Amino acid sequence: MDFFAFPAPTEKIVKRGDGFYLRRTVGGKDIVCTKCGSSLRPYDCSRKEVHYCELEDMVSDVSDRLVEKNIGSLVVRDKIRGNMGLLTDALIFKAISSGMDVGKLRVKDLKLEPLVTAPMDIDLDEAMKLLKKSASSRILLMDDKGKIAGILKEKNLKRFGK
Repeated sequence: MDFFAFPAPTEKIVKRGDGFYLRRTVGGKDIVCTKCGSSLRPYDCSRKEVHYCELEDMVSDVSDRLVEKNIGSLVVRDKIRGNMGLLTDALIFKAISSGMDVGKLRVKDLKLEPLVTAPMDIDLDEAMKLLKKSASSRILLMDDKGKIAGILKEKNLKRFGK
């Protein structure tokens, strides 16, 4: 398993009729196109495509999925209890560096990051406060129906939001 086999993303500012946008691509495929400027909301900087794994999944399979999708986290869910926590690439790296055999570990064997949630219309200052408190530097942005609308990462908010 090669953790660094994915292509690096490229970023380009493009002009459209209603303003400027930052377009990110990986391997020629658009992964995000967000509007730039002072009116940018935290939701605009979030990853809209949310990926999940189950408590019983093997960590080796989950780490392959992280690399394949070029993402750093998965929402862990249980069939009965719902969303349980956040599994990040950093947790997997910690497990490897501590000598754990990730080929034999299941997601439930790791100490998951707690889920930090906020409404998707949260303002920039409140989002930054929550991100500072989050162990994973990520918050889940929730829509009006209680569903995950996006995952906001502190690094992306700093890169695109300011």
